[in-house]
Amino acid sequence: CPQREAREVTNDQPAAVEDGRLESWCRRELGSTPVRALFAAGHLAKVVGVELDDHRQVVIKVQQHSERLVAVVSVQRHLFDAGFPCPEPLVGPAPFDTRVATAETYVPSRP
Repeated sequence: CPQREAREVTNDQPAAVEDGRLESWCRRELGSTPVRALFAAGHLAKVVGVELDDHRQVVIKVQQHSERLVAVVSVQRHLFDAGFPCPEPLVGPAPFDTRVATAETYVPSRP
């Protein structure tokens, strides 16, 4: 398994937030804008955790569209609705430039 690069964001804004693309996507798809970055990671997908101006904490994953991704979000929604302890899917896959993005609730890891 390739290692994923994850890092704590120290400047409060990851690159996708700084250039406005993520902010626009969040406003359009989630009805709220990022005010603070929680983390950023990526390998095959760009993954960003943000706090929105309505105080929700969400994880946004930007990646290439695939039917597999549509199926994964559908299964995750079914599991969440059935009470399985997993993040709630909020949006997606929804267009993000030439890719798609999904959003789900942020569930911090337990120590």
